[in-house]
Amino acid sequence: MGPSLKISSPGLELLLGGKLRVELRAKLRAELRAELNAELRAELNAELCAELRAELRAEPHAGVQTCRRSYGRSIAETSTNGWTDDSLGLHYIEHYNKYTRQLVEDAEGNIRSYRMLLMDNHSSHLTWQFIQYALSRKIVLVALPPHSTHKLQPLDVGCFGPLQHYYGEEVDNFCRYGHTGVNKEYFMKLYPTARTKAFTRETICNAWKATGLLPYNPTAVLKTLPNAGPSASL
Repeated sequence: MGPSLKISSPGLELLLGGKLRVELRAKLRAELRAELNAELRAELNAELCAELRAELRAEPHAGVQTCRRSYGRSIAETSTNGWTDDSLGLHYIEHYNKYTRQLVEDAEGNIRSYRMLLMDNHSSHLTWQFIQYALSRKIVLVALPPHSTHKLQPLDVGCFGPLQHYYGEEVDNFCRYGHTGVNKEYFMKLYPTARTKAFTRETICNAWKATGLLPYNPTAVLKTLPNAGPSASL
């Protein structure tokens, strides 16, 4: 056994002991964080790869290679350039028709009444294929006035705020494991949980009510606008 160092000063002994404890705790924390990160990354990678292998497919429209992921009756779909396009617009109205058709069809499957689809003026909603698909299935397209979605679109008015809140909570909890950022891989893992918490029936109904669309009430929006009195020059 080598020679030992005896420290006679209690103050010096406490100082060195505290410093060693701090260094040891920092080292152990770093090792544990690296171990947890590696385990979590391996688990996420294995799960995501399995899901993507099952869901990745080539869509027939426009020869666009996309990835589609289902969350109950909702779907998330990508394009090759990361932006929505005419192909995704057509997929959207097909999805809308799939889950609303039973509300207006008879026992033989014939569509007996009209449906109204409120939308913005994005170019993907104004293609001939999109409009033709709607007309042939008695879907009436109603575009919101330009620059009004912050007042008239239920998602903007009542849903995206709670979604931002709950997604922030998911990110905070995720970072407690030592992560310093969220990439696309982790985003697709965290977002569905936040969406489920935010998009409740109560939240959605309140958003429609706040925009005055359902129940129909134009004053719900008009009363939020500033009073524009007559010009002093008139």
